[in-house]
Amino acid sequence: MLRSIGLFTDQGLTYASLILFGKKEKIDHLLPCAEIILEWRQTPGKIAHDFRKNLREKQSVANPAYEKKFLESGMIEPIGKTKGRKYILSHRHYTLEGTPGIHTRLAGLSRDQRKELIVNHLRKNKKGGMADFLDAFGDLLCVTYRHGY
Repeated sequence: MLRSIGLFTDQGLTYASLILFGKKEKIDHLLPCAEIILEWRQTPGKIAHDFRKNLREKQSVANPAYEKKFLESGMIEPIGKTKGRKYILSHRHYTLEGTPGIHTRLAGLSRDQRKELIVNHLRKNKKGGMADFLDAFGDLLCVTYRHGY
């Protein structure tokens, strides 16, 4: 029965089954910052919901317990060392997700430093595309090639 309604697959139970039937502790462990909203519609194609209930408010990553978990797992990384410390998703997160090029550390970087990050990423991954960036970063590319970056 669970398979027929999409709550169980060949890989095991789905997140939907966890949300509907899971214990609070397990949900907190597997979906630590998730906001859980139940919406019901009388007809499947309808955009607006007929009923909506917020089952769990969005949890803040700033919560020290979550912060420690995410740092230990390598999913976030800190920027800064003092009171103004912020956290961003780590390069490891984007690599596991299959999109390592999305991760550019923009915090505190100048425009030219961001361009250098992109150029270095293109050189490292060599997926074509270098010609596409020659127009946008022509001067920067000449400088970086001359200096051997």
